[in-house]
Amino acid sequence: MSEKEKVTTESPFHKVLESWADEVIEQEKRLPEFCESVEMKHGFTLKNGMQVQVFVGRNILEED
Repeated sequence: MSEKEKVTTESPFHKVLESWADEVIEQEKRLPEFCESVEMKHGFTLKNGMQVQVFVGRNILEED
């Protein structure tokens, strides 16, 4: 996503996810190689009051 495109509450959700993924990638670039991967959690409340949590990162779907 370009610097010019700002993510807002009106943005299509895939654009929001791409923006969050870009944040994770940028943080990974700054970490030493021996560090684990970055995971970010975003939480928000929808207009109807429903709460949402989204995890963005690598290997977050692996079960323990």
